[in-house]
Amino acid sequence: MKEHLSRIKELRDKILYIEMEIEVTQCDLISVIDDLIYLSALKNDLEYNIQLHKRKNIISVASEYKKSILQLDRVNEKILSLNSLKSKLNYKLDKRLESREYYNEEFDKVYKQIEEEPVILMFKKKKKKKKTNEK
Repeated sequence: MKEHLSRIKELRDKILYIEMEIEVTQCDLISVIDDLIYLSALKNDLEYNIQLHKRKNIISVASEYKKSILQLDRVNEKILSLNSLKSKLNYKLDKRLESREYYNEEFDKVYKQIEEEPVILMFKKKKKKKKTNEK
């Protein structure tokens, strides 16, 4: 019985730890997705500006065109790195969800074993008080 209780405590601690990791990973993933949305919009704006510079073919705007090209390259690099990070976070999240499921099943098994075990209660025998003969 004691080993089951210690096992339950151990499993409960693992499940709580995994839950915290899942929560943190989900927050990180949401952050990365938000950054990707922002960078995608920025990329679209930069591409539009570059197309605009190409169409106008104005020499005075050449420096702006070069700046836009460089900024677009940086944005593309950042998008690639964030996509890589996103896939890693998704993988980590999937693994944590699988672990949580496994430990929840283990927890249920151990808990059922405890429920099925017969409970034996030991009672202390009452000691009879000795009667003293006082006369």
